Parts: sequence; C-alpha cells; structure tokens
Amino acid sequence: MIGPKEETKDFLVILLTSVTTFFMPVYGIICALLFVAIVDHIFGIWKAKQRKETISIIFGIWSTFVKGFLYSIILLSVFAVDKQVINDLITLIAGKQEISWIFTKVVALILFAIEAYSINRNYKAVKGVSLFTALSKQLSVDVVMSTDSAQFGVTALDMPYTDTWEDGEVEGMVVNWLTQFEV
Repeated sequence: MIGPKEETKDFLVILLTSVTTFFMPVYGIICALLFVAIVDHIFGIWKAKQRKETISIIFGIWSTFVKGFLYSIILLSVFAVDKQVINDLITLIAGKQEISWIFTKVVALILFAIEAYSINRNYKAVKGVSLFTALSKQLSVDVVMSTDSAQFGVTALDMPYTDTWEDGEVEGMVVNWLTQFEV
C-alpha cells in the first residue's frame, strides 16, 4: 500500500519532470544569458578596481544572482506565453510556422543587448574606447597581394575594385596598375 508521502513524492517528481521538459527548449538561451551576466559582473569588478572604488563582493554576487534569476523568469514567462498562445496564433494566421518562439528569441536578444551595452560601458570607462571599436581594430588586417607585384607593398585595399576574379585578369590588372608608379 502506498502512503501519502510516497504519493506526494511521486507527484512532485512528475510535476518537476513535466516543468523541466516544457522549458527545455530555452535552457541554452538561459545558460547563455547567465554567462553574459557573469561576464558583465567581471567587467564591473574590473572597472571598480581600475577606478580604485570600494567593491562589495557579496553585494555584487547577490545582484548578479538576482539579475540572472529575473532574466530567467522573464524568459520562461515569455516562452510559456509564446509556446501556448502566440505560436498558435501565428500558425492560424499565416497557415504555417516559419520560426518557432519568435517573441522568446526577440526578448532574449533584447536582454543580450542590455548586457552587451553594460559590458561596453564598463570597458569604455576603463579604456576610453568602445569595446566594439577595440575588437574591430584587432580583427582588421591588411591583405597583401601574393603576386610578384607584392614587392611594391601595395595592399588589396589600395587597388581598384573589380568584380572579375579570375587569376590571370586580376594579376594583369594589378601589374598594369603598378606600372603607373616609379620605383
């Protein structure tokens, strides 16, 4: 005979399994949001140390935990409404469903943008330049032509544009263009 404790335990296991299964599609988004919130926390500590401000580690960790919890609740709530109501309306109106849980993804993108803005603000406060500007400078490279005419040190950005990319034509165009210069 099963007693009330076993029935309650079985009910709780079934309920927890059902809820976990229902919200499983947004698990990856929530993990990514929590990761970005932790990165924002690290950048905030870095900014405070560079400015020699007092840092309350307990308050910082607590505020990051609360932020992650609120982001999770927001995302799970939007997902539940999106899955149960909005996706059905989109399917009813459009006749087919192209993108699943579009509003969940839009809200997640907004939350990511908020965190990216905060990370950028902390980086800019320390370095004086935007994080995105610094990254774009690090990722930009000059491409030097690998033909014999590369000895002149001309980069691909200095050459005239062409939409014909056959090797013989490009090399001939570069050589003709370089003959205009005195060496």
